[in-house]
Amino acid sequence: MLLIAYVALSSVSRAAAKWFWSDEIITVGLVRLPSLSATWGALENSADSQPPPFYVVERLAARLPVNELIAFRIPSILAFCGLILCVFLFIRKSRGSTCALVCATIPLLSVLLYPYAVEARGYSLMAGFAALAMVSYQRADEKAWCVLLGLSLLAATASHYYGVFAAFPFALAEFAVLVKSRRFRAGVWLAVLFSVLPVAIFWRLLQIYKGTYGSHFVGHLSTVEVLRSYGFIWNLGPLPGLLVGAATIFAILIFGLFRRKQSRPSNRDDIPLQEHVLALGFIILPVVIGLALAVLNGGFLYRYTIPAVLGFPLAASYVLSALDRRLGVLFFILLLASLGVQEAGFRRSFWFPTKVGSTEGVERLVKSARHDELPVVISDPNTYLELAYYASPEANRRLVYLADPPSALAYLGSGNGDQCMLSLRPYLAVRVDQFAGFVGTHPEFLIYVDGSDIWGWVQTRMLHDGYALDVVAADHENRVYLVHRKS
Repeated sequence: MLLIAYVALSSVSRAAAKWFWSDEIITVGLVRLPSLSATWGALENSADSQPPPFYVVERLAARLPVNELIAFRIPSILAFCGLILCVFLFIRKSRGSTCALVCATIPLLSVLLYPYAVEARGYSLMAGFAALAMVSYQRADEKAWCVLLGLSLLAATASHYYGVFAAFPFALAEFAVLVKSRRFRAGVWLAVLFSVLPVAIFWRLLQIYKGTYGSHFVGHLSTVEVLRSYGFIWNLGPLPGLLVGAATIFAILIFGLFRRKQSRPSNRDDIPLQEHVLALGFIILPVVIGLALAVLNGGFLYRYTIPAVLGFPLAASYVLSALDRRLGVLFFILLLASLGVQEAGFRRSFWFPTKVGSTEGVERLVKSARHDELPVVISDPNTYLELAYYASPEANRRLVYLADPPSALAYLGSGNGDQCMLSLRPYLAVRVDQFAGFVGTHPEFLIYVDGSDIWGWVQTRMLHDGYALDVVAADHENRVYLVHRKS
């Protein structure tokens, strides 16, 4: 309970200081539409990819009498706290409270704690419900727990469509039961199938979204990207992350599937085979998702693999139970030291975590360009959404995003960012103009380019079309250009 209280208070404090980033701004904007039917209409227009039930949860959270930065993130914070509790309960049943407590701290080193536990999106909810399903599966011989298993897997997919893949470890584990014990537990298989219901119910929305963005999705699928997801999960580089994943699979195989006997009777390996297979299923989940998306021609982003976090504390419990007590204490000390270093890093960096940083700094930079009469084109859609949300009304009147999906596709390899801005235009307080129309009526304008800009294509297009781009203001890596015809 102390661990959960720490996680909750720490997450709330981070949420209160962390500005919304572009994806969260989309969540907030669609939640604030007049009704759920209006939100549904926005989803039909491909304004976002989150399932409708996620927006029902967020609309309820938005009514809480707290700061909006906290309110919209309360579901994610509660889901992560629930995940910690579920990991503890699952491991305690077979390994005892001490081992369970140590292993329950492991997810705190993952991306689930930060940023996703303090983000108004569905990833933490997806993982939290998968953790609840894990506890339910452990007790699935009882009818009530079997029902809860089905509801948990359904809720995981209802939080994020890719939550449907969280059902794979349970299907794999139940297949092990079928092979080893010759038991066909119809209730469990039915519960696993429940995970598909949100996909079936909202299939039309998915098809609309895929038709809008599917041909040039921003996340490119490759073997390297799938393997790099292990590094992403644990805030490590690609190679260290992959080594952690391989070592964890090795631990499961040695301590689980081969049922190695321990020297001490108290550490006798009496965990059912299906629980070892469940852990293995979560560990290999990024590979499974990658293979599935290769077949389905879907886009791959690292955050889709977040439920894989659950397999690591389960594998760690096998190793800890086999270690000498003194080595176990050393492991716990190292774990706490890692958490301390991580927390210190959070406290130093989370005050201005958005890509924009300080909108006041951007406003000062634009003002220093001394062209107050000209509109300011923001070259990156994420940066534009954040500036449009947080900039002063006076500055916001000058901000504009230019959208032209074919040009973005030609220069960046994906036009989805521009298409998303066009889809959002009817629902958010944003100024999104078509590129050709804007350039035709504005012979001169400013372009603000963020130093970490990876999306901007407008400046390249303007140069290609024979315009001059003169730097009229600069601040570190950020630039303001004056765009005009060459004389």
